[in-house]
Order: sequence, then structure tokens, then C-alpha cells
Amino acid sequence: MIAGRDWLTVVRLPSHAPDLNPTEGVWSWVKHGLANTAARDVDHLADLMRNAYGPSNSNPI
Repeated sequence: MIAGRDWLTVVRLPSHAPDLNPTEGVWSWVKHGLANTAARDVDHLADLMRNAYGPSNSNPI
């Protein structure tokens, strides 16, 4: 099916490649810091994020 379409270019990537997707490291960092946290609402979650990852906290993990 791919070979029949000369306009289509397929690039096979590894299933897990954090070096190719830098946001993987950010998500890992955020998930680690917010593990087992239940926010009451969006404002509470924003406050938790500010407190955990704000500029005054240089090493939140």
C-alpha cells in the first residue's frame, strides 16, 4: 500500500525515543512531582503547580 503512493514518505521511528521528543522528560518530571495529588478544581491544581514548580523552587523533585 505504501509502495503504491510515491507522494508518501514513511519514516519509521522507535516506539519509545525520549531523545527525539524532549517533552517526554518534562511529562516525567511533572508526573513525578504530582504523583498521588488530587486537586479539588483547576485553580487548586494551578496553585499546586506554582508551589511545586515556581521560580523560587529550583529543585522540586
